[in-house]
Amino acid sequence: RTPLNAIIGLSEILLEKRRLQREVQEDVHSIRRSGEMLLDILNEVLDYTSIENNALKLEEREIHLSELLDSCIDLFRSNAAKKGVELSLVSHRESADRWIVSDPTRLRQMLLNLIGNAVKFTDVGSVTVTVRLEDMEDQRAGLGIEVSDTGPGISREGLEKLFKPFAQVDSSITRKYGGTGLGLAIAKGIAEKMNGKIGAESTPGQGSTFWIRLPVKTTAMPKPGPVQEEKLARLPRLNVLLVEDNPTNRKVAASMLQQLGQNVCCAPDGEQAVRLAASNRYDLILMDMQMPVMSGIEATIAIRAGSGPNRETCILAMTANASPDDHKACLDAGMDGFESKPVRKQKLHAMLAALGDGKQTLVGDKGQMPGMLPVLQDRDRAA
Repeated sequence: RTPLNAIIGLSEILLEKRRLQREVQEDVHSIRRSGEMLLDILNEVLDYTSIENNALKLEEREIHLSELLDSCIDLFRSNAAKKGVELSLVSHRESADRWIVSDPTRLRQMLLNLIGNAVKFTDVGSVTVTVRLEDMEDQRAGLGIEVSDTGPGISREGLEKLFKPFAQVDSSITRKYGGTGLGLAIAKGIAEKMNGKIGAESTPGQGSTFWIRLPVKTTAMPKPGPVQEEKLARLPRLNVLLVEDNPTNRKVAASMLQQLGQNVCCAPDGEQAVRLAASNRYDLILMDMQMPVMSGIEATIAIRAGSGPNRETCILAMTANASPDDHKACLDAGMDGFESKPVRKQKLHAMLAALGDGKQTLVGDKGQMPGMLPVLQDRDRAA
């Protein structure tokens, strides 16, 4: 993830410059899109490895089905419109207006895969996303989502290997569209991890229907949180120590933090970070993991064991390593949380807002998904 952090991060910084010529701006957009495509491929490989090792973790959050489905569909409206393909959502008995409790990240991941494939392989006609929510007892329900298309269809032999890893129905698909051949295998692994099922039906020459069946909890619409919204709007100005050995990644992260109004001090390795932390008070330390001279874990242990002003300062790991074991090592060393690279400005914004009142800190959760901010707790209560 380290080189992708530089590619995507610098592209975002360049796109915020108003004086870029239009042609240059389009080129930078292409660079960012290519970087994000490479990141998607890398994440697919990592996700598949987690599924194979039974290490995939799930989280439960309240989800408004309509918002989730609309956001997924909107990502493909432009591509569908360019081909003259109609892309629509059908909700049975207003199911899309309901709230459920499930893992939004993994549900979204499955939907993006199915909708993206349908739009990709349909040149004429339509793609329809249908949602059903059938209530059961004790606030439980059966969620059914279907993605139907009028594409070329899939043969019986093709259906048999659809959800197998690295399998393509036709080898020409890889040459034309790219991809790893892991998307549907990952979707199958996620569905099974959520105690659900995924499958497909197809008629060659007429189209295909891919479906997901999941058990979910239902819930009422949650109350809005005005305090949290106010906190995000008024971002605090913090003193941040950024520890990163890669000059490009250091420039990217420092630029994003400065654009967010932060005071940034940089250290190129763990040893210098320990020296700075011994004599300067910081509100937040962002710590790379793999560095020369002294690693991020070694530096964190030294800061926590020292007598300087940052023994209780929030230390957040910035790591290209997304495995649960790597995250556990961060937390065991005394870090308060972790963020998978590439670091994104939106995530930095949310994290800084959460730290704004001086009492909250990011506390690691062994069940936390890679790339997600850990649970917020009150430091005074946790001490």
